[in-house]
Amino acid sequence: MKKAFPKLLIIAFLTLAFLFFSQFFTSAVDENNASAEKVLPNGYIGGGVAQGWHGDDSSWDYTLPFDFVFYGEAYKDIKIGSNGVICLNGEGCSSWLYTLSNNFTSGPIIAPMWTDLRTDRNSNDIFITENADNVIIRWNAVEYGHTDDMDIELILYDNGSFKFNYGAQATPIVNNLPQVGFSVGDGTNYFESSYHLNTDFDWVDSLVWGFTPIITSTIPSNNGTGANLTQTPSITFDRTIYRATGTISIKQTSDNSLIESFPATSSSITGWGT
Repeated sequence: MKKAFPKLLIIAFLTLAFLFFSQFFTSAVDENNASAEKVLPNGYIGGGVAQGWHGDDSSWDYTLPFDFVFYGEAYKDIKIGSNGVICLNGEGCSSWLYTLSNNFTSGPIIAPMWTDLRTDRNSNDIFITENADNVIIRWNAVEYGHTDDMDIELILYDNGSFKFNYGAQATPIVNNLPQVGFSVGDGTNYFESSYHLNTDFDWVDSLVWGFTPIITSTIPSNNGTGANLTQTPSITFDRTIYRATGTISIKQTSDNSLIESFPATSSSITGWGT
């Protein structure tokens, strides 16, 4: 027997969406409106494998050990620039002359400290640490025309989130105010962080962002009618989803009234990543 369902809106709360870190859970950013950041106590890690990348206005190819999803697109072959920035589509990443709002040459970028840096002085280098679920990129660099070292870290997580860490910085930036944030490269979708245009990053708090996984399909369909009573409700995302605490609610779109609610930890929910 078939029965017409009322129009339903399936809402998977953020805590269902993805497990961000083992230590904390952050608010996510809508993938088309990246405008939120979370400030955390300084989480600078240090270390890493020296890449031998010494240069000024230079960039190097690097292949991530996982697909990194940014604004709904997956990236793996990227470029890492000496100027405190990475370019996700592997295009030019050597210049520091652009801003997050008018970045039309480097495509999608993430910039923990995009300014005129160099990694060919002192014992400067770029260091990389590959972990099971993340990659740490660390710049040990100096500002062009100066000699004092500074340490900057970018952590990319395999769930699409990322984090900026800052270590020691003996003297503030002098010449060019750093661009701090990220950009798609279209002049519209970009975000200037709370540290944007700052000059002193000496052991400041860390910044972190997470992008909400995108729902690609549901059964029954969102606002759908005429669902078969024998159908098992399902939600399909654009990436692997891991079990976390939270609640799944099914609501009626006409008045937002709750039809059913159950915990994400329920054994009746299957399909989690492992």
